[in-house]
Amino acid sequence: MPEQLLFTRLLNEAFAGPITALLNALQGTLHIPVAPKYPDAPIPNFVAMEVLVFAFLIVVFLVVRSQLSVESPAVCSTCLRVFTDSWKARAATLLDITANNSRLF
Repeated sequence: MPEQLLFTRLLNEAFAGPITALLNALQGTLHIPVAPKYPDAPIPNFVAMEVLVFAFLIVVFLVVRSQLSVESPAVCSTCLRVFTDSWKARAATLLDITANNSRLF
């Protein structure tokens, strides 16, 4: 069995049975070779890290969303406004440079 990260080990302890059963059922039904090499640890490290990043981003978006308000903009709203305005200015500059030098391309 390959070395597992802590989060991968936790996911495999919690979901190894159902995921192994699902992969074996898919292989039997659709004849796709997806049976896990290690039935006790069907979730590899990269999948566990994708799940962790997805969960982290959902939490960040929920926290940011709860802080945004049109009626009373807080520090979070102001920072996001400054950030988006600066990116809009950079994009406009890049489009101007590209448009002016399009003959070179």
